[in-house]
Amino acid sequence: MAGSIIRRGPNSWRLKFEAGDRDPETGKRQTRYVTVRGTKRDAQRELTAFLAAVDNGTAVDPSRLTVAEHLRDWLRNANHLANKTRERYSALAEQQIIPHLGGIALQKLRPAHIADWHTTLL
Repeated sequence: MAGSIIRRGPNSWRLKFEAGDRDPETGKRQTRYVTVRGTKRDAQRELTAFLAAVDNGTAVDPSRLTVAEHLRDWLRNANHLANKTRERYSALAEQQIIPHLGGIALQKLRPAHIADWHTTLL
């Protein structure tokens, strides 16, 4: 699997690589683009890391899924929970988590967000 590095600016590089198998529905290649800031050597390291993650099957697809959407989807599909437990989890999520963290993209959620939320609750 190969990728390419294209200079975008003085300290900015665009990585282009295939993110695994073809899309099963359309048959098109799944190409990903990532911008890296730093030296060309930094960009080469990042490209190598992305390609290794794709080869190992540990690459994560970019998603705009928010914390709120993920929580609601998880609760809707949590068949392993008792009904009363699911109701309680839903109430807690709607009252305490979603108002504070619900708008954040799940992939951009960081420990600092959790720490700020926890401080707010306390």
